[in-house]
Amino acid sequence: MNLKKVHGDTKMTFTYRIKLFIILFVAAVLLTVTISAIDYQRLKEQIVHDNGEQIDQATESVLYALDSIDGAYHYMDQETGLKMESYTDELQDKYEDNEDFSTWDFDTLAEQYGMDIYILNDENEIIHSNVVDEIGVDFADCCKSLSEILHDRRQEGDIFIDGIDLDQQTGEAKKFSYMGTPDQKYLIELGYSLKNEQLFQNFNFLTVAESVAEKSTLIEGLHILNYGGIPFGTTETDNAPDERRSAFEEARDTNEIVEVDQQYQGETYKVRYVPYQSDYDASSTQTKVVEVIYSNQLLDNMLKGNFKTYMIQFIIALIVAGLVSYALAHILAKPIHLAYYDPLTGLKNRASFDQDMKRIREKKQASVALYFIDVDKFKSINAFLGHQKSDELLQYIANALQDIVEDEAGEVYRFGGDEFAIMMQHMTEADIEYFATAILGNIESNLQKEGFADLTISISIGIALSSDHNPIEYLFKQADTALYEAKKKGNNHYHLYHDDH
Repeated sequence: MNLKKVHGDTKMTFTYRIKLFIILFVAAVLLTVTISAIDYQRLKEQIVHDNGEQIDQATESVLYALDSIDGAYHYMDQETGLKMESYTDELQDKYEDNEDFSTWDFDTLAEQYGMDIYILNDENEIIHSNVVDEIGVDFADCCKSLSEILHDRRQEGDIFIDGIDLDQQTGEAKKFSYMGTPDQKYLIELGYSLKNEQLFQNFNFLTVAESVAEKSTLIEGLHILNYGGIPFGTTETDNAPDERRSAFEEARDTNEIVEVDQQYQGETYKVRYVPYQSDYDASSTQTKVVEVIYSNQLLDNMLKGNFKTYMIQFIIALIVAGLVSYALAHILAKPIHLAYYDPLTGLKNRASFDQDMKRIREKKQASVALYFIDVDKFKSINAFLGHQKSDELLQYIANALQDIVEDEAGEVYRFGGDEFAIMMQHMTEADIEYFATAILGNIESNLQKEGFADLTISISIGIALSSDHNPIEYLFKQADTALYEAKKKGNNHYHLYHDDH
């Protein structure tokens, strides 16, 4: 068996890039064609109240930017959330040792963590922070919607890590976390600024919104509002007229587009509120609303534009969609691939395993066999062979396992280290034991041919079988128990889990 670099990093990443580009570009083209076709029909009929192509494209550009940055952070920036959780635990421990916040050195802690720290009392007022200007901010007064959420979070006592939100004082885009103290007297909040992060700069929806508004002859204002109605990128508070505030809340609560008229200096403007629900964020920052302000008169004039202008705009939209699709595909292809595949062997990883198991559970397969495979005494083998040769050994084993299941209804995974798994469907107990024997024999014979003849290398296999009476949730634990039993028998053995082990 020739050693092949199963994962084919460059080739597979390129394949993912092409697939992502095609999906994104086709979606963008379909969206652009749909909007343009509707707009052209409205142009012919000269419907005054129509929003027009420019408004739709501007809104979709911002929504696309919001979705892009949410998706990018979901796949590429898990580390910040983990840091917030770890730092919050440290602060909770510190609070248990010393409940007097006035003695805490918040400046030093903030510098150590690289995050701003806020302590809120039970009335949701900031009473301590390294940011002096924000001490005294009362969320119950300025941000009632957020204040209600904070009350609930204080009572629950779990950590809550939001997506992208804004700083109430500066309008700056930040990521926040919240956790109540065990006595429910205070809420510990961490704030992490995103403005200097390269990832945020690459997908900055504020830049997109500003660019769209500047280039548009129709749009007077374009803002992204958080759940409380406060716009990103500014320090202004919620002082919109009552009819606009009501329209915003209706769009936010119903997830429907709402539009109202507003009189200003004798001219009528339309204000449109477009809700956005993140597919990647389940916290209170999941909901945002795009506010678009445009002139009725300008809209009517633009709707009377000629066909040549329409075609030029359509071609530009396609080019932009192509460039954005290419850029996103180039950035996201490799991280998405590595998120679900092991970089050493190219096998599916634990994340892929969990997804496949979930899919099988939803389909309620009648029979699923799970094999846990572990190299016997791998630590000693690794020390003897060295890192490079040990990696080759794992690649040989991965290829051998792939060859074994190639013609079967199964899948091979690597969980890390010397741990592998095989998931097979539609197998009887007799099939399972026959297949386990085949695995042991195949691995042993192939490794003898591949330069490992001077070293005794064997594997152990633990097997669990799921049926209608044995839910898939227990498979993992049962297979692990079976592996332990197999190792007790000595090298190169398998064990099938039964209720009595």
